[in-house]
Order: sequence, then C-alpha cells, then structure tokens
Amino acid sequence: MWLLVSPGNPLKPAHGMASLQNRLAGAQRIADGRRIVATGIEARLRTRYTFDTLQALRRRFPRVRFVWLMGADNLVQLPRWQRWVGIAAAMPFA
Repeated sequence: MWLLVSPGNPLKPAHGMASLQNRLAGAQRIADGRRIVATGIEARLRTRYTFDTLQALRRRFPRVRFVWLMGADNLVQLPRWQRWVGIAAAMPFA
C-alpha cells in the first residue's frame, strides 16, 4: 500500500499547512517501508490533481491493478474534486 503524500491540496488553504517534507516524514513514521510505503511521488510526477496522478501512475505501471483506499473524511468531499467521476471510473475504491 502506498501512502500518497500530496504536495498540496487545491481544496485546502496553503497557509498553515505543514511542508511536504514534514508531512512525508509523518507518513513515513507510520509506514513499515515494505507493505506500507509513504511516497511523495506526486511531487516527482508534477501532478496537481488526483486524476492526473492516477493517469500518470497507470502509464508508469501498466501491469499493476491499483485499488484506491480513501477515508470517509475525504470521500464525503469527493464530488468537489476535479474529474472525480473519472477517478471513480479509473479504478475500484475500497
């Protein structure tokens, strides 16, 4: 499982948000490095929106069958996300 640590959420104010490095370090503290990996790959892909990130990951890893894991706190606001229907159609949700 990958914990995708985003460089920034377009729906949240940047003011008061911890730096990417600090948020990634926090995610790494709960990851075991084998089965659960914290990654800042979104910054390396230079994608801003989840739909674009998922498309880039599918191109980079064409044989991987991704499953999207999302907490209820984010799921409730999913209709506010850019191209949210495309996200839901791109892969199964759990």
